[in-house]
Amino acid sequence: MKINKDLLYFITNAPYKFLKATVIIVTNFIITWYLGNKISKDFLGQYQFVLSSMGIFIIFSFPGIKEAILQSSARGYDKSLIIGTRIALKTSLLGSLSILLLSGFYYFFKGDTQLSLALLVVGFFFPFYYTLDNFSYYLTGKGKFKLEFIFYLISNIFLLLLLHLSILLSKGNIVLFTTAYFLSNTFIYLIAYLKCKQELNLQKDPELINYGWFLTKLNSVIYLTNYLDKFLVGLLISPLELATYSIAITLADKVKYLIKPILTVLYPAFSKQTIRITIKKIYFIIFFSIITTLILFTSSPILISILFPDFTDSITYARVYSIILLFLPINTILEFNNKAQKKKNIIKKVIFASRISFLLFIIPGIILFDIWGVIFAKILSHIIESLTNIFLFFYEKENYKNN
Repeated sequence: MKINKDLLYFITNAPYKFLKATVIIVTNFIITWYLGNKISKDFLGQYQFVLSSMGIFIIFSFPGIKEAILQSSARGYDKSLIIGTRIALKTSLLGSLSILLLSGFYYFFKGDTQLSLALLVVGFFFPFYYTLDNFSYYLTGKGKFKLEFIFYLISNIFLLLLLHLSILLSKGNIVLFTTAYFLSNTFIYLIAYLKCKQELNLQKDPELINYGWFLTKLNSVIYLTNYLDKFLVGLLISPLELATYSIAITLADKVKYLIKPILTVLYPAFSKQTIRITIKKIYFIIFFSIITTLILFTSSPILISILFPDFTDSITYARVYSIILLFLPINTILEFNNKAQKKKNIIKKVIFASRISFLLFIIPGIILFDIWGVIFAKILSHIIESLTNIFLFFYEKENYKNN
């Protein structure tokens, strides 16, 4: 009976998360395909570098408050959305300042005026882009997956229209393209946030800020490493090589971004403990991961040759990088379960083991082996994260039985 309830909950809510993830993936893929095939490799590399530069400073946007809002709203504390967003807007000003300094570096020391101006645009939109999307976490916590999907569908359609217009007007100007990208997303996020704000109750979560800061500090290494690979490839090698690397990881990352949002439907259930992880479910997840990895490993050469004919040098990288899909589902589910139930010690150990190993290997890896060094560092961190997650899961389960 319990398994039936779990399946019913998942089947009822997962389609909207699947659709949302699909819309985002298709949109990003269209942008990557168009820039790589119709504009130039170098422009694609610049675009990826601008996004990764913004991501490097995401720590200043108080990112841990997002999951804190999700967890709080799932328990009925709706005002967490307003409180968390207000604080995040204030802290994000430090991120804007940091990006402005990076812009100055490219202007005065690199002599790259276009990239410098693009980074100025990023600095302006930074506080709004990374905080107004808190509405999504609130809607997930409330179980309003359909409404969340509708907002993201509108946002991505609007985004593609503005980006197409910017390319027609500028014929590949990175400054105008960057402005269109962030303007479209921020505008729709603002509308969605104001819409959600109208329906909130006045319940405050006394643990919201503390838990948000805990997650921010705890995940600070994660926020850094999520974008560090592209940032370092663009900075230490070149935007052109960054384009090659971006295509190499795009297929596996698209699958990753499809799987992970779908699994977020389990987060509210983990918070209320209406769904529990069993050994049988872990075995099923591992089986699913193996099948997914084998499919992508064998199909990568064909897909890249058809979709990105100018990037055949990315094929070998792409096949090896697909190995990360072996570890993604189990890591994601155990991560959500640990965070939803506030298992702070386990969260700390998993993050320390996986992300610190990535930081230790990526710098010497990129210096010695260029792109291969980055790929091996990412695979290694996923392996360590998976082994740590599974070990701690069984260790906790065994301790619970003994007590």
